[in-house]
Amino acid sequence: MNSKKINLWIIYGSLGFLLLKIGFYLSGLQHDMGKKASMIFLLFLLVTIAYIAADEILKQDASFWSAVRKTLRKTMLFSLLITLITYAYYQWIDADFFATEIHFKLKEYYKNGTTDRSELLKHAMQMQQILNPYAHALITLMTLTIGSIFYTLFSTLILKYIRPKFLK
Repeated sequence: MNSKKINLWIIYGSLGFLLLKIGFYLSGLQHDMGKKASMIFLLFLLVTIAYIAADEILKQDASFWSAVRKTLRKTMLFSLLITLITYAYYQWIDADFFATEIHFKLKEYYKNGTTDRSELLKHAMQMQQILNPYAHALITLMTLTIGSIFYTLFSTLILKYIRPKFLK
């Protein structure tokens, strides 16, 4: 297996994700376009890494489940790197991201008629439990884990059983 090619995709993809996040931060677009663009970029990278890893592994005539297992290792490595980058980004680079998000949401509550100070404080406390670097990194890890499993199975299935029928 050409593990170097897959590992380069994982490393460069992770660095590309970090640079994308920093670029949106520096341009001030991290609250608007940055969230959606980051998700699309991660989806593209996850699908690409799963496809390339499955393709490289299946070139060695591996069984379906062996290819799934080896591909899943690569996609989960990518998921762990992205989770670490996500935590570090929100903890040290854009540390006020979640405070700003909470502020925007509290303004929405206020506009919608919630003027009671204790009610707004209650909403703020609830949002702080969810909107923090640790919780966001954990949600990122869970989401990428589910995506890794799905795209690994999908890519391996396509490459092992469907692609050979079209190449005949």
